[in-house]
Amino acid sequence: MNLENFIFISPESISVRAVSITHWETLVRELKQAGYDIYLNITDKNNFISGTKCFYTNISEAFYLAGKAKYIIGMRSGILEMLAYTGTETFAVYNGDNRIKRNSLLKLPSLNNDKIHEFDYSINNKCFTQIIENIING
Repeated sequence: MNLENFIFISPESISVRAVSITHWETLVRELKQAGYDIYLNITDKNNFISGTKCFYTNISEAFYLAGKAKYIIGMRSGILEMLAYTGTETFAVYNGDNRIKRNSLLKLPSLNNDKIHEFDYSINNKCFTQIIENIING
């Protein structure tokens, strides 16, 4: 894995409804075509996406890797909140139940709000396309 040019992706969450794995696979494919390596942070081996690296890291290792990443993309989970504190540009995906209004990452103290982007997939199922465009087009 190229530690100078990779994206940290965390597609799992127990706190919000899952998003179809096909969206994550498309995201990975597009970002790899744009020249990024992908680190996949998962606990369920059934969520592995071909073409990614996955080391089954502990929390401190995940925090270190996220701090080295160009971007963090993930489902709003619990780990995503912690990883946002690395200062790495973060794209958080929710899937319903109005969590953005109630529990926005932007409400957490000491985060650089300019580096936090939130999407509610249940309202905007094109958010993965928007994330890809934001990253590729800068």
